[in-house]
Amino acid sequence: MQWRSGTKYLTAGLHDIMVTMFEWGGGQGLQVEVDGPGIPRMPIPNEVLFLPDAPDADLNGDGIVNFLDYADILNSYVDTVLWPSGEDLL
Repeated sequence: MQWRSGTKYLTAGLHDIMVTMFEWGGGQGLQVEVDGPGIPRMPIPNEVLFLPDAPDADLNGDGIVNFLDYADILNSYVDTVLWPSGEDLL
């Protein structure tokens, strides 16, 4: 593996980070590490990583998450598609 490093000074608290990697044919690896005052270089512990809250998928507000939530979005791309109304569903 190749070593790359950079410096980013952070204040205490939560921060958004994004790590991307592309590997073509396999055999590659990626490890993200952190260090700081009194903290030796080490992989970022899982306990300090958090996923953002998932967006609400009930787009039409009917209390049910189903394909009807995406009908308007899909119809904006394909305006010839006719979606059944809620009464037509079992």
